[in-house]
Amino acid sequence: MATDREFPVVGIGASAGGVEAFEGLFRAMPSDTGMAFVLVTHMPRGHETTLPEIVARYTTMPAANAGHQQVIEADHVYVCPPDHVVTIQDGRLMLEARAAEIHRRPIDVFLSSLAEARGENAIGVILSGGGSDGALGIKAIKERGGLTVADRLGSASKNEVTRHAVFVGWAKARGVRCPRGQSLTCAVPTRTSRSQRLCPPCDSVVARMEP
Repeated sequence: MATDREFPVVGIGASAGGVEAFEGLFRAMPSDTGMAFVLVTHMPRGHETTLPEIVARYTTMPAANAGHQQVIEADHVYVCPPDHVVTIQDGRLMLEARAAEIHRRPIDVFLSSLAEARGENAIGVILSGGGSDGALGIKAIKERGGLTVADRLGSASKNEVTRHAVFVGWAKARGVRCPRGQSLTCAVPTRTSRSQRLCPPCDSVVARMEP
């Protein structure tokens, strides 16, 4: 298991209407992945969010609005509160009132800080909407060796692609290695891939990740 400073952090960006995508992701996600999840949405100024309560319907991981200087913990879900941007520094979530021009791109702001803070243990996911917000953050994570998925696909494929990116991070945190010689896994964790012949370690992990 990765140490507290090394465990992967998953930054997830979406439009304010991305509830269905969050449901699909967390409904299939084990609650003991050893990773932390930070959700950033394009919530209109002055609006409250019920996203923590919505996510909590589909996972047993604690889900709540992020607090300023809050220590980030594995197996927790943090939601950037409305009218704020969130970054990660030294294992803590930092909040700032959303006012400056750059703060109109809250997904880029968080993913860029995540790339800097976590490097190869950063996972960036864009679920829906947001225009170009997130593109620079995804680029930063890639440049530092992290894992990314920009999910512009139809809903049928969306959860499979996203779950694969998160699965690889989970396998990495667990120290899973594929004896076939690949660095982490030998298959994408989707229902279709279950028909393929997998090595026992990968087969066991894929089974955990299926809905």
